[in-house]
Amino acid sequence: MIKLGRNDPCHCGSGKKYKRCHGRNSTPRAVSTPAGPYKAAKVDKAGLASPSVNLGHMGFPGFAQAIVVEHVFADPNDPRNRSGPVGQPGKYEVTFVLQSSGYPLTSETRASFAEGLTGDSHLAISKPAIADPTWTWTNIRIRSRFEGDEFLFEGTPNDRGFLAKLVTACNAATFQDAYRKASSALHPAISNWSLTLDIPVAVYQTDVKEMSTGGTRMTFTPPYPVASFALIPGGELPPELMGYASVYREGLLSNSPLYQFLCYFKIIESIRSRRARLAPERRAAGVSLTQPFERIPIDETELIPWLNAIFPVRPAAWDKMVIDSILLPEATGRSFTYLSDSVLTELRHNIAHALFEGAELGISIDDQTKMEAVHRWLPIVKCMARRMLKNEFRNLVLSRLADPP
Repeated sequence: MIKLGRNDPCHCGSGKKYKRCHGRNSTPRAVSTPAGPYKAAKVDKAGLASPSVNLGHMGFPGFAQAIVVEHVFADPNDPRNRSGPVGQPGKYEVTFVLQSSGYPLTSETRASFAEGLTGDSHLAISKPAIADPTWTWTNIRIRSRFEGDEFLFEGTPNDRGFLAKLVTACNAATFQDAYRKASSALHPAISNWSLTLDIPVAVYQTDVKEMSTGGTRMTFTPPYPVASFALIPGGELPPELMGYASVYREGLLSNSPLYQFLCYFKIIESIRSRRARLAPERRAAGVSLTQPFERIPIDETELIPWLNAIFPVRPAAWDKMVIDSILLPEATGRSFTYLSDSVLTELRHNIAHALFEGAELGISIDDQTKMEAVHRWLPIVKCMARRMLKNEFRNLVLSRLADPP
């Protein structure tokens, strides 16, 4: 946990000193966010004191995370101190920062609060993007409903005249609840715009601010690390392994959690089918067949060497964000077969049946409740895929890495 100096610039990006902005009668600190698809990160004092944060390698690269800044007020009896990193029932402001597809708003290793970002999109709403000299609009308003509540989104342009941000307010129980409600209200609308206009409308980042305390929850996606080319083993891959490698690469390249899940689960599913095909062939040929027993580690002591064995490029130490995302209570100690059959296959059916197998739609990326389950299991599915690839193609995949005890 760290603190801001009262003379430091406020984290919100207003340009004011913290003591003259959100720091009136309070002291902020970086805190943990609730368990789930978004996890917390610690940042240094210099980073938190500005609208931008210089990110180290935290959490799994490519998977959404969050930083929560909590304000602790001087009076210990102040009811706002009961909020904590989870948030408490009350009013929240939710800001969606848009981006032109494929064009990030910050450098790869930096994250910024919404106030410090200039959003962008392909949607022209004001001059100079609008060439009509009679055009007078500068902002837009969008009304939507979710679970019986009406949401009013205020859309603002950037200096080029393109829709940059959408802001709404809602009553919610927690930070996560506000995120879920506002996202579920907005995303069907922007999906409609994409469908109608054939233009991608991408949300780069979502900030949730608790109005009673000024505490803010900021989403971000950790970047991938730099890797030494010397780690790559020599030799050509056999055609069968090339297929697995191409599917894995597709998962890494995608920014869609649904597609990432499908790619990694397809590897798991395919290796299980391969083993079922090869087993009778090997028995008929008199070859002894011993299937590896694959399971999720039971604790952190067992998890660290397990991760080291399947990730050649890794941080000096695995942080708590990674550890918590693998050691889910319903996953620890469970076999891959059990998890695949009892949890993951159902998620796969919801996605794949809708996209590929002629069934009616079973899941929507705009349904945040269902998407939380996909986010929650993504790190585990990825690790399972890598562990099974190494076991199946032991002499070809990650051959320079030692197996865990």
